Amino acid sequence: MDLWRNIFTLLTTLCTDAGYNFEDLERGIWTQRNVIFPILVEWLKAGVPGKHRRVVLDFLNTFFTKSNERHANASNKGQSFLCQIWKGPGNTYGVSICQKFMGLLDEALGIEERISLLQCMNNLYQLSPTAKSYALQNHVIKLLLRALRDFGVKSIDTNLVQPSRKVREYLVKPILNSFKRYAHFLT
Repeated sequence: MDLWRNIFTLLTTLCTDAGYNFEDLERGIWTQRNVIFPILVEWLKAGVPGKHRRVVLDFLNTFFTKSNERHANASNKGQSFLCQIWKGPGNTYGVSICQKFMGLLDEALGIEERISLLQCMNNLYQLSPTAKSYALQNHVIKLLLRALRDFGVKSIDTNLVQPSRKVREYLVKPILNSFKRYAHFLT
């Protein structure tokens, strides 16, 4: 378990520092998908220790963000690997990750983890049309609205009459940004 935490931490660092070599790193990571992906999906389940899930979310957030930057000007929006079939017809790598993300929305996550999950979901939907389609068919908007409502309720101290500026900056901005990100699903 610690070995895989170290591996995902290393991959996150490499993604951050890859610069112009990110395409080679991306190709290398997905070449080893048969080794990496099962562990990644396993650690995105509810009930997995938070430290493992956070490491995977950090990696996916960094990786998806860099992939989105790289594919931003491409005519074919999406990451071809995420659209490949995995474990049965209609179940792509992107859909598998999406299923795990949607399952995590119901779990009681910390503030940092919830923000990271929402960012990962947004980036995944930009890279994988199959994941986006799956999410829409499975009512992701309702899940997100409930998760964001619960997130705000659990995160704000009810003893405070007027939340401090720091609380507003830290909590309200991510919620509003998430609503902005997911607004394109409604159109």
